Amino acid sequence: MRGGGEVCGEERVWGENCGTGVRLEISKKNAKKLGYQYFEILELSVIGRKQVLKTAVEDEITPSSVSTSLTVTPLGHVTSWHVTLSLPGDFCVDQLVISPSITFTCSDQGCTSNACGGSDSNDCGSDDCGVKCPGVSVGGLEGSGAQCGNVVMISGEGIKVWLLDLDMVGEMIVQGHVFVPPTTRAVTSRDVTSRAVTRDPVTAATTPTPTPETEIEELRNCQRNISRQVVSRLVPISASSSTILGYNDPPFGIDNNTNTSAKFVSDDKGYWYKVEFDGVYCVDTVISVDTTIYSHSWTCSGHHSCQEGCQGALCGLFEVSVVGSTGSTNCGHGVQVLITHDNNKLLGYDYFEISELVIFGRKIVERQAVMNEVPVTSAHQTILLRDLSSELGLNSKRRYYADDISYWEVTLSVSGAHCITGLQSWSRGDQGSLLVSWINCTTTHCTTCTSPNTTCSLVNVTVMSSQGPGKCSDTVRITAHSTGIGVMEWNFLDISEIVVIGHPTHQGDIDEYGCPVQLETRHRPLLIPLISASSSTILGYNDPPYGIDRNYSTSAKFISDQDSFWYRVQFDQVYCVDSVMSLDKDIYTHAWHCGGEESCTAGCDGAMCRFVDVRVLRSGEEEEGVGLPRNCGDGVEISISNENNKVLGYDFFEIAEVAVFGRQMVTSRRLPDEIPVISASQLPTLLDLSAELGLVKKRRYLADELSSWSLTLTLDGVYCVDRVMSLSHDVMRDDDVTGSDDVINLFWSCSVEGGCECEGEICSMVTLTIIGPNQLQGNCGNMIQLEVKDITLSEGEQAQGTGGDQAQGTGGGDAQGAGKKVLEWDFAGVSVVAVTGKQLVA
Repeated sequence: MRGGGEVCGEERVWGENCGTGVRLEISKKNAKKLGYQYFEILELSVIGRKQVLKTAVEDEITPSSVSTSLTVTPLGHVTSWHVTLSLPGDFCVDQLVISPSITFTCSDQGCTSNACGGSDSNDCGSDDCGVKCPGVSVGGLEGSGAQCGNVVMISGEGIKVWLLDLDMVGEMIVQGHVFVPPTTRAVTSRDVTSRAVTRDPVTAATTPTPTPETEIEELRNCQRNISRQVVSRLVPISASSSTILGYNDPPFGIDNNTNTSAKFVSDDKGYWYKVEFDGVYCVDTVISVDTTIYSHSWTCSGHHSCQEGCQGALCGLFEVSVVGSTGSTNCGHGVQVLITHDNNKLLGYDYFEISELVIFGRKIVERQAVMNEVPVTSAHQTILLRDLSSELGLNSKRRYYADDISYWEVTLSVSGAHCITGLQSWSRGDQGSLLVSWINCTTTHCTTCTSPNTTCSLVNVTVMSSQGPGKCSDTVRITAHSTGIGVMEWNFLDISEIVVIGHPTHQGDIDEYGCPVQLETRHRPLLIPLISASSSTILGYNDPPYGIDRNYSTSAKFISDQDSFWYRVQFDQVYCVDSVMSLDKDIYTHAWHCGGEESCTAGCDGAMCRFVDVRVLRSGEEEEGVGLPRNCGDGVEISISNENNKVLGYDFFEIAEVAVFGRQMVTSRRLPDEIPVISASQLPTLLDLSAELGLVKKRRYLADELSSWSLTLTLDGVYCVDRVMSLSHDVMRDDDVTGSDDVINLFWSCSVEGGCECEGEICSMVTLTIIGPNQLQGNCGNMIQLEVKDITLSEGEQAQGTGGDQAQGTGGGDAQGAGKKVLEWDFAGVSVVAVTGKQLVA
């Protein structure tokens, strides 16, 4: 199936029957009925469609849906097949093209093809005629002739083809114009040859209006070409040298035969040998191959002179350069090897000989960018020959080399405005095929490799950041070790035309179609990772890290310095802090709530909480907090002033465990109709032990368990909410910009009449409330609250919300109370929250 009518930047919508595989399953209950001990599948055949995105041809009509069917005999022979293309309205079909070579021309009398002598039937005298020459008809619109309708039917009848040999139709392109009733002036469809277009099913059959030139230009810009690196052995087309010695002509040095060689003596410039390519290539490594021990290699790194790295006993005396280069690049139309008269005085040779000159490099090609492809800013290929020093019993390393490869590497970098998430290698050419792909690339490596050959086991791919550990990956390295393959037989292990997959890191970059990216900042609630701790004077061996080791059997103990008793923890990056807790396995747990301020004084729980100061720390570039809420930083400090301790009278303080509830700000691609969230806060509530202890005063003694939790999002106005989603990512970073890789954990669908209905296995735990001014319709407001009530109750006892002026979305029943302990809290499946809807206009 061809997706020729997709608008630039619009997300592709897949049907429910689309996916990456199929599964056949026989339940144990059904197997008992059959009485079989095992099942056997001789051959599995899957009939389906591949949807591709391409630029629309002139007057192309994009089908709104496609279906296929087959008639198969019990012996596995196909007797007929049918493909139905549903059009997004009433059209008159002018032409149907079925790649690679069948074209149907349609008129009021029907559709005829250029195959089988123009026959419009399946009768062409062979069993597979219905495959080679299918029949085509247009229907669904009475009284409009055989050319117009809303359905195109393609069929093959009266065939007898073995199912596994069936080769159905290829890519299908429907071309035509909008059907105009006889009472309406005829209008031809507008020219869309330079854009991919989707016709609205509602308006497709109406008279089109002219497209503004500004819109056409904008959509043209979405068709983005990109430069790719094709790694290969560069094959010279000619060779020349200084004065030729005997009959050892220069072409003998590039004839792929080590039994011949080019020999030359000096002229005025020296001893030189030059080869020419058929165009401009980027040269990475030049190797003079010798079948004994005298192979040499030179590395060219971004400069016309290839002297930055060389291997071989004599390599330093040779001057190797790229011919035709401007000097600032290693790209040109040839390579020259030169030995000056002065250098040869050291060697004392009468002539020089090159058995075979092998050159590795890259060709830069222009291609139309695939989805999420990012531009490569620099690339390099490195080859190391096998060192023979050990075999020869020499102490001096890297002087004598064999003619086989011990190490091969390709390094590619993208600009700092992109993050690398995957890598692909395609066979060369405009109609290339995918050879190998790597996906799920994190900050160090790619977790998944797919290849029909052995590439995944032979090649290693690592990703890294030029900005340091933990940052967005902007460099990818492909390596192979100890190959044992000769230089002249090197096959690149299916690495050819390289495609780097990634995403932009900041607003103003382009999306997967080359159009401007619109970003939105979302909130992800989490227990903030604590990477280090420090304190005032340590007591004994109770070091500060014992307060963040998730072990109640150890603790950090400290006494006062000159001003106070203090304890600090650092985060792995900047987060917004909502609550700070000092946990105790007995009754002395405390909690402080920040309420959007640097000092966490919005509320506190625990016997001594009012004597303790808690604040958010900012260091380095974040100290000024430009663009950040006041409660955002990279650490927190818990302190008791000497003045306050006079009231308490303690000699030291002890912290068993610290937990910090906060939010990560995640920058992601904006969803259609996504509502901006201007602020957020979460409130974890600890279990009160006053009733168990028989105390009247509440919230003085607390357990290290949660009794409830809530997340409140404040919108930038009053909106009527359509959807609320909790999204998760495999890799979460503060600069993460994602598209279709989001996974929905929880999903609420909201309406005026029904409030919000939740979909998902853990809906029963989370209550959604839309809060707004009185007398608003049910799904409208300016705040959204996600809440887990009565976490510590048993199954089925979770409280249900009530109505009033708030829209409620609850699940009901089967509450698991998972994550009762603070350090085990999983946020009931709530992760990155996105809200969509429309602003309420007075």
